[in-house]
Amino acid sequence: MMRVANLPVRLQHNLVLVAATINGKPVSLAIDTGSATTMLFSDAAADLGLSVAHDDHHHVFGIGGEVVMGDTEVGEFSLDHWSVKNWRVPVGGHGSLWKKLSVAGVLGENFLQSFDVEFDLANGRMALFDPRHCDSAWLGFWSDKAIAVDFERGDPPQTSIVLTVAVNGKPLRAQLDSGANSTLLASTAAERVGRAKDDPGVEAAAPLHGFGEKEVESWVGPFDSFRLGDETIRNVRLRFGDFQRDNEVRATGSRIAQAVIAWDLLLGEDFIGAHHLLISHSQRKLYFSYNGGQIFRGG
Repeated sequence: MMRVANLPVRLQHNLVLVAATINGKPVSLAIDTGSATTMLFSDAAADLGLSVAHDDHHHVFGIGGEVVMGDTEVGEFSLDHWSVKNWRVPVGGHGSLWKKLSVAGVLGENFLQSFDVEFDLANGRMALFDPRHCDSAWLGFWSDKAIAVDFERGDPPQTSIVLTVAVNGKPLRAQLDSGANSTLLASTAAERVGRAKDDPGVEAAAPLHGFGEKEVESWVGPFDSFRLGDETIRNVRLRFGDFQRDNEVRATGSRIAQAVIAWDLLLGEDFIGAHHLLISHSQRKLYFSYNGGQIFRGG
């Protein structure tokens, strides 16, 4: 396991942020395993003096709807001791939270999938590895209690990390999403496992915000259990909302009812922060062990 970058991280509003440089200027970027695309936000690109070419055919979909993207060329991008020159990066996106936190953009799965990615947020760090001849090796090197589960890859261009989890004993498809500040269950999936927004014990939560401009309602409610691999968590409170609602593809002036976000659950930063984990893209396995603290914040 050749270490490519050792990255101190900071958490703001439960977003995983790292320091980088773009054309020699320091920036803060969010690590977002739930984003297929690495991107800069429009305001940040303007602040960095980058020229943006716009393309009405390039759309990104997320919570809050769709965003029409442009792109720019970054002369040099550096992350710890790793760097790349003449890098074309999509530009777009909205959201007052990103601007408030001075986050310039996100590093998505199209960048992260080139490495095996270690998260140890309890100790304020993450690392990128280049694995060499590790196809059959056990990579839970930090603990004899580490658990390994296989994951699937979403269909291109999604490149998502897709896990099978169980809520209330019923299997669901989950996306590992470090860009989600708390684990989020789709309303339709919540109903399938026996929980609706009008049930006793369910409370309204803050609206959801993402790349799009729209707010999405959400609720927090009790669930009997959550399971991933050999780890089972009892009596949890999970947030749920209709985050799939505005994700449709537009073609030739018509609206096609095709959901782009197809996951039942987004496994967010609260789960990642309570575990030491390694995303082994090389093996398509997730290694994880409990680090301590509350696993699901529910809001």
